[in-house]
Amino acid sequence: MKQSRFILFVLSFLVMSVGNVYAQNVTVTGTVLDSTGEPVIGANVKVAGKSSIGTITDFEGNFSLSVPADTKKLEISYIGMLSQEAVIKPGTPVKVILKEDTEELDEVVVIGYGTVKKRDLTGSMTSIKQADIIAVPTTNALESLQGKVAGLDMTKSSGQTGSGLSFSIRGNRSLNASNAPLIIVDGVPYGTDIDINPNVIESMEILKDASSTAIYGSRGANGVILITTKKGAVGKTKVSYNGYYSINSVAAYPDRMNLSEWADFKREAYRTDGQWGGPEDDAKIFGSAYDAVKSNQNVDWVDMLMQTGSQMSHSVNISNGTEKTTFNLAFEYMSEDGLVKMDDMDRYNATLSLSHKLTDNLKLNANVVYTYLDQNIRRDPFNRSIYYAPYGDVYNEDGSINVLPFNDGQTISPIAEEVPGAYKNNRLTSHLVGNVGATWNIIKDLTLTSTFGFDKKDIRTGHFADTYTLDGAGNYSLADATNHSDVNWSWENTLAYSFTLGKHNLSLMAGNALYKNVAEEYKGAGHNLISSTMLFYNLGGLQDSQQISSSYVQTTMASFFGRINYKFNEKYLMTVTLRQDGSSVLAKDHQWGGLPICGFGLAYE
Repeated sequence: MKQSRFILFVLSFLVMSVGNVYAQNVTVTGTVLDSTGEPVIGANVKVAGKSSIGTITDFEGNFSLSVPADTKKLEISYIGMLSQEAVIKPGTPVKVILKEDTEELDEVVVIGYGTVKKRDLTGSMTSIKQADIIAVPTTNALESLQGKVAGLDMTKSSGQTGSGLSFSIRGNRSLNASNAPLIIVDGVPYGTDIDINPNVIESMEILKDASSTAIYGSRGANGVILITTKKGAVGKTKVSYNGYYSINSVAAYPDRMNLSEWADFKREAYRTDGQWGGPEDDAKIFGSAYDAVKSNQNVDWVDMLMQTGSQMSHSVNISNGTEKTTFNLAFEYMSEDGLVKMDDMDRYNATLSLSHKLTDNLKLNANVVYTYLDQNIRRDPFNRSIYYAPYGDVYNEDGSINVLPFNDGQTISPIAEEVPGAYKNNRLTSHLVGNVGATWNIIKDLTLTSTFGFDKKDIRTGHFADTYTLDGAGNYSLADATNHSDVNWSWENTLAYSFTLGKHNLSLMAGNALYKNVAEEYKGAGHNLISSTMLFYNLGGLQDSQQISSSYVQTTMASFFGRINYKFNEKYLMTVTLRQDGSSVLAKDHQWGGLPICGFGLAYE
């Protein structure tokens, strides 16, 4: 009887508690409209200060939300509109009128060969500002786009320092050709390895659809990323510093067997085969590993390779300007040590932006970015270390690295490259990018712009591996060196005119461009270097398998393009883009083959 009364008491208490919880909630209803009285569909409605309690408006702009009884305010927000708080009055529906965020909509963003207000865009575009670019320390500024751009898929090619990025916008468009987007820095086409100081990047605009990318023709088929660097401003001299130091470590790595687990696994395998019946058979099945197993000489080869990586950057920015001349000058030193020894990088970067008003209607400008990169690259040792047995004589008696730790005369140690002078893989990169141009306001609303751009990149790669390294494989030493040079020239001219007549606003742009690329490469390689001290600096010392090769490729392209932007009554927008390219890589008499590339976009505000 007592037990029954206790159970009844507990059930009654729970029912009362549940009823009390529901009694503490009230339902709030309301409507969210814009400044014209139209319903706002999908507006976020939440309890002020409690982001976990919320809902969104339906197709009529209405919402219904269960909130705690003591709730005083709701917070309503929507993209492109100013957030607003609404006071809750018992028994009275909430009515909220959201206003446009004119500052955001009037923000000027960069598009192909020009700028436009964000409210006047008809194509799909995402703009990333400097605060987001420098928020996370990276060696490649494009990594800051990760998670911020819808449709962007980005991965690192490897875990090495300074490794390149593989990325696509809105999926792959080709099975065999590159799917990387076109990257343009201050109007100059750039490679995928962005070695620019992130602190000098003012903004990055990502153009995604045909309406926005058609102005770049076939080169923009995979999307376009426009990078704009900082410019000087009128005022007092401003000096700023940005620096950081960070450490890196492996978040997770596959578990490996220790020596005891490996030995038990091998015993079980031989027991199943009838070759192991007890400890007396250990010597037979382990062979040269018997002493190591007996003394539990455990070696974790992955741990032998790993180290804590680090990254450091120091950047100084100086800007100044008068009514006629402005400039922005920046210097950066960046250093990175990888997760394994002999994997490191040093980068030196200088950026200059200069603008001078020659007359009231003629302005000259220049932008220059120079980068020098010194990178040591370690051969990937993990594909060996992950399956090596967890034992071995790692070091000799004198403390030096034992390149044959298993005493079998053929299995090379995963850390053999760390023997002084046994291995070197060094890459030196010198990259100079810039442009000079002029902008002439011929008459009111008619502007002629001419820009000459250049991109010169020189890469020297030298590689040496002694006989007893993973590359040499115990057979021979090898050395090779490559000198590669890329020179790109561009000359672009655009004429832009815009006017407004009543409710009609029309902007016209027409232009042409000439491009030239010259790529040269010289390479030498061979086996059995006379002396390992020569590394890759004296390929004449190679005794066997000498190979010499070179190449030269020159391509040119000419383009004509135009764009029409039309706006009616500040609400209806239309964009029409046309471009035709001619390329030297196509067959003679077919270099202008194919239809022009056309982009079309409509929008309603």
